[in-house]
Amino acid sequence: MNLTAEKSRMRELWEKAAPAFAGADVPWVDRLRNEGMERFDALGFPTRENEEWRFTSVDPIAQAPLRLAQGNEGTLPSKPGLADLPDRLVFVNGFLPHGLSTPMPAGIAAGSLLGFLKSDPKRVQPWLGRLAGAKDGAFTALNSALFTDGAVVILPKGTALARPLHLLFVNSYESGKAPAAAHQRVLIVAERGARATIVVEHAGFGGPYLSSTVAEVYLDDEAKLAITRVQRESEAAWSFGALKARLGRAANLSLRTSALGAAIARDEIEATLEGEGAECRLSGLYLADGQRHTDHWTRIVHAAPHGTSDALYKGVLDGKARAVFNGTIEVAPGASRTDGKIYNKNLLLSEDGLVNTKPEFKIFNNDVQCKHGATIGQLSADALFYLRSRGIGAAEAKSLLVYAFASETIAGEAIEPLREALADSVRGWLEGGAR
Repeated sequence: MNLTAEKSRMRELWEKAAPAFAGADVPWVDRLRNEGMERFDALGFPTRENEEWRFTSVDPIAQAPLRLAQGNEGTLPSKPGLADLPDRLVFVNGFLPHGLSTPMPAGIAAGSLLGFLKSDPKRVQPWLGRLAGAKDGAFTALNSALFTDGAVVILPKGTALARPLHLLFVNSYESGKAPAAAHQRVLIVAERGARATIVVEHAGFGGPYLSSTVAEVYLDDEAKLAITRVQRESEAAWSFGALKARLGRAANLSLRTSALGAAIARDEIEATLEGEGAECRLSGLYLADGQRHTDHWTRIVHAAPHGTSDALYKGVLDGKARAVFNGTIEVAPGASRTDGKIYNKNLLLSEDGLVNTKPEFKIFNNDVQCKHGATIGQLSADALFYLRSRGIGAAEAKSLLVYAFASETIAGEAIEPLREALADSVRGWLEGGAR
């Protein structure tokens, strides 16, 4: 791969589009974009020589003649999202079009990032680009340079949203054009004692295309957020997602992820528990068949005492699919009385599937309780025999067992219509993917 040529092509895109970017006339935003482009120039697209990417090749993305997405491309289906939640912001190809979103609940500041940068950039200045920006990896740096729009949700002190807030990002492109790249941001700020449930969904149609989303999440003391992230990109798409979170004292973050689409998908999560007594719980499900590739990278940092973290990721692979899981819990010297768990469980439905998994701890304190583990296996022959002996057909028996394995990560979803829609998606995948 010619790294110099790929870097030059990305810089050319950036230079042509820079004058029209959101916040082009705001000095600190312009600085964020410049630093992002300089960082990408230094790194280029990651290769397998990079330890964190050694099992994931992004050559198809790096070699594609990428162009920047336009908001008015493609045709949307009548129901692009999994569930019709009443409070929603809908972005299409990286932009917020008119007429698809609903009014935001009273008492919060929420809307498009482009709108904030045009009317009140100081409202987002304390947070945008502080957790995830030019100092990070190649895809995050490129996103910092090229983002077009995104969602902003700021929950004032003591706010409690009565209904979940739905942030829906849809990619839809006409066939016959060069692959498009949509770069978008998500900024969520929960001030002290705020409470909310937020769904961040990515849906895609057509392709190939690159969907790149970088999220920054701030929880002040005693704030509580439940975030469900759903990735349903086109099977021809390339998906990159990164989320960085900071948790204050006694803050609580619950983060559920379902990765159901894309040809190549990479999801990065990093949460730092900065305040005493903070809690972070991660739950993930990924399904892959054919020759699809899915990669999950997580890092939870305990920086203060009495923190609790729990991570469980489950994967089901069929065909020649590949999966990567790299999960780390790090305990700082001063983070005594830490309780941390991380597990990765995988189910292979074919002989050609492959999983590379590495859950690990980096502990610099003796006063902790930490557990981790990983499993890779196939369906139990005894369980299949038990179901078959009771008159259940082979295909149905297999689907029942796979669904039972996968549904553990869905069952805890508190939003009933979303929980049912996710369950239907898993059943639909089993009908087409699990042979």
